[in-house]
Amino acid sequence: MSKNIPKILELLYDFIFLSTFMVFSLAVSLQLLHGDIEQIRREYSSVFSHGVSITRKLGFSNIIMPGEMRNDLYITIERGEFEKGGKSVARNVEVTMFIVENSGQILKDFISFGSGEPPASEYHSFVLYHNNSPRWSELLKLPIPVDKFRGAHIRFEFRHCSTKEKGEKKLFGFSFVPLMQEDGRTLPDGTHELIVHKKPRTEQRDLIKVLKWYVDRITEAERQEHIQEVLKAQEYIFKYIVQSRRLFSLATGGQNEEEFRCCIQELLMSVRFFLSQESKGSGALSQSQAVFLSSFPAVYSELLKLFDIREVANLVQDTLGSLPTIVHVDDSLQAVKLQCIGKTVESQLYTNPDSRYILLPVVLHHLHMHLQEQKDLIMCARILSNVFCLIKKNSSEKSVLEEIDVIVASLLDILLRTILEITSRPQPSGSAMRLQFQDVTIA
Repeated sequence: MSKNIPKILELLYDFIFLSTFMVFSLAVSLQLLHGDIEQIRREYSSVFSHGVSITRKLGFSNIIMPGEMRNDLYITIERGEFEKGGKSVARNVEVTMFIVENSGQILKDFISFGSGEPPASEYHSFVLYHNNSPRWSELLKLPIPVDKFRGAHIRFEFRHCSTKEKGEKKLFGFSFVPLMQEDGRTLPDGTHELIVHKKPRTEQRDLIKVLKWYVDRITEAERQEHIQEVLKAQEYIFKYIVQSRRLFSLATGGQNEEEFRCCIQELLMSVRFFLSQESKGSGALSQSQAVFLSSFPAVYSELLKLFDIREVANLVQDTLGSLPTIVHVDDSLQAVKLQCIGKTVESQLYTNPDSRYILLPVVLHHLHMHLQEQKDLIMCARILSNVFCLIKKNSSEKSVLEEIDVIVASLLDILLRTILEITSRPQPSGSAMRLQFQDVTIA
């Protein structure tokens, strides 16, 4: 330390000399303290009462004490080269930096701007006006623990800051660099040129809007062959929407989440209106409704990749509940509607107790309608069997008693009446359909 004092004083003198020709000045006082940091803390405690920050030496000392560990990664954001992106003038580029762990979550408080500064979870650069080749040369320290290195990466997001448009800055690209190489070694020292990936287009939002535009015109269209082809492919359309959304969310840290949820809600509102319309006879509308219902249960598993299971259950309940109570249509639509209910009961969505309790009323409602009309009784029996099997399987859960109460209140009367009416009918001779009733004992 004492050897460096003349050099420090020389630098300070040069700085003060230069500052006399400028509009600012700097006053500095020095005090040389002898001893290690713990000794200095004890002997000069008053010095540390004024918010003094301790700056550790860059690198290790000649003698490394037992238990001493440092894992500081220093990164300098040097410069960037960007296209105009169809604009007549250069961009106003801001860089945002995060550290992202293997699970996709942002690591909190591992970015240091300098000694004495509080740690941060993200870094924002300064913005150079209308410059597609900005130079930042900003040095940051990332004191990331060793156990967080594997699988983690640094993500850089690039946004255009418009002086005219207020609100959220527009993300136009991103880059990333892993903290560890494939062979397990840490990112080596040196200059790393990163590719700027263009922002993922919001295909999921546009596709949802296009699908909604089909659905909104079903009730008015005379020919619905093309619409029905789209409805048949809804499982794969939703797979694409969900995967696109997941990639976009991973690249942007979950941006536009609320907008995406609103788009899904608006689409399903259009679907509910379309399903609630009654079509007399076997018209094009009832055919389109049947096409939608036949493939709708395949969408549940895709929605569960993005939404909480209770959210998905409520969306499905509202959609199935929109079907009219009295439908003056052919029996084929009635059968497809009941098959949709059956697939719902067999789905992952129904096996969860929380979501099952949400879906149970709408399932029982449609079963009640079919039992009352005495239509598709074999399918009704199959659905009831699956419902009771789930109750028996989960008989130790407290929610089962509540489910039994709901089933008894909704179906006991009509179920007994249906059984009595069927058994009192004269049985046809020869080969005939036989209803088999399985005794399900609830333990």
